[in-house]
Amino acid sequence: EQEWSNGHVGLYGKSYEGATQWEAAAMGSEYLKTIVPISGTTALHPLLYKNGSAEARSQVMHMNYFSSTVDYNGDDLDNICPDIVEGLFAGPVTYVAGEMDPYMENYYDERSHIDKAFQNWNGSVYWIQGMQDWNVDPHQVFGGPSGTVWYQAYVDAGYDVRGMLGQWEHNYPDQWSKHNAQDSGYGGEAIAEMTRWDWAEDLLEWFDYYLKGEGQQPGLHAQIQRNDGQWRVESTWPPLDAEATPINLSDCSADGSWVGGASVAGGGIQSVTVDCPSLSENDLHISGLPTLHLQVSPTYDGGQVFVELQDAETGLRLGHATMDVRYHAGGYDPQTVAPGSAVTMYMEFQGMDVILPAGHGLRMVMTETGEDYLAPACGLACPVHVLMDGSTLTLPLIDRDGTSAFLTPQSDDAANNA
Repeated sequence: EQEWSNGHVGLYGKSYEGATQWEAAAMGSEYLKTIVPISGTTALHPLLYKNGSAEARSQVMHMNYFSSTVDYNGDDLDNICPDIVEGLFAGPVTYVAGEMDPYMENYYDERSHIDKAFQNWNGSVYWIQGMQDWNVDPHQVFGGPSGTVWYQAYVDAGYDVRGMLGQWEHNYPDQWSKHNAQDSGYGGEAIAEMTRWDWAEDLLEWFDYYLKGEGQQPGLHAQIQRNDGQWRVESTWPPLDAEATPINLSDCSADGSWVGGASVAGGGIQSVTVDCPSLSENDLHISGLPTLHLQVSPTYDGGQVFVELQDAETGLRLGHATMDVRYHAGGYDPQTVAPGSAVTMYMEFQGMDVILPAGHGLRMVMTETGEDYLAPACGLACPVHVLMDGSTLTLPLIDRDGTSAFLTPQSDDAANNA
């Protein structure tokens, strides 16, 4: 013991340094009082897969660990641990085998930390997440096993939880030079108000209170930035008062009915575009995790649907969802699907907080892959027949009068205000 320390520990960092915070919390140390993960990985499987859809890096990430631990000489056999060898096979086996590979479930369970922290640890969490993060996607925070939203689960369990959720990518809240590089539809419209120049002061107040007991307790709320730049305070996020508003796809117009496979007409990859008319003469505020219950008929035990949601008037990207048909029930567990059978794909979009202007409709562009996801392992052999009848897009809509909105301090010299 030292007179200059009370023994309380706090952890802070981004990405991998965010992942190690969850690993430490999973150990349940009474001395770990708070963590501040910035786009921190909470579990390996959902980092690399979303409802079975594999990111491109899922095939090489484990192999990179192998290459960083070997010298490619005779001594390697003495130095390589079994987990490193397992990692060589984890990506390809999970991508191809799906439900045929129960062994890899153990591999990923060992590398899931947020659930173990939930069981073993008692501390506080200041969650920082980029809503446009392409590396550690928002579903690391707002996803989980079917029916679980980790952010809300921690709130409901009595943890002290605060969130800062900006429209940045894989960056710090005050990393203005990175914020300035974002494209339209990927946070670009929010740049002018994006950078949180008050972040260092905010972080200091958090650590002062939870490590030293100094100052007032920080507010346990979520600061969320909308895609047009506006910041506001919510008691939690996604908002609990969001009204689930269904749209029957049979009431929309569709161009195409197959996703993936070779087009009979042109030889290209087939896609489906669905245009839905305006829902309201007022602006619509979509806040949370929209869902798409999509009726399909697979032609193989495999196949994939990637959906980009757009403003139908401007083409502005609002968000995306993706799913391997073997994971049609949602979550992490695959199932065998019979060719020609009727299947409901319970798709969930990445978290979004967006405004749809008055009178604008919605467009969904369905392809077999998009962003940084791989095409299905079965290739052209597994097109998916998409059916509009019985398919439903459900939007979480909220109504805010502006009283919870606030302005962030901005620098005239910053690149995002140049």
